[in-house]
Amino acid sequence: MARKLQIVNDTLRRRGGPITRLASTVNGPERDMLVVLRRKLAAQIDRGGCGPAQLAALVRQFRDVDTQLRGLDLQAAQLAADVAEDGEDGDGSAAWDESAL
Repeated sequence: MARKLQIVNDTLRRRGGPITRLASTVNGPERDMLVVLRRKLAAQIDRGGCGPAQLAALVRQFRDVDTQLRGLDLQAAQLAADVAEDGEDGDGSAAWDESAL
């Protein structure tokens, strides 16, 4: 039987699976909480069975959470690009450059 492949990202934990409970994210990073919340909202939307007003509210919440999550990811990517471009270690100090001697 073929093995099922899984995308690995920072939401995977040592337990071997993604965080699925909001309670697990209380003391963790904001990004983990937003990932779980987005997943739960998407599941609720896909499940259906709610009225048009409830669906509109769920979609609005989903979009808000998704926008926040994408903003965090963009900030992290920009910070990583700035650090790589400037040669800084992230704390404002320049990385060691032997050729500068």
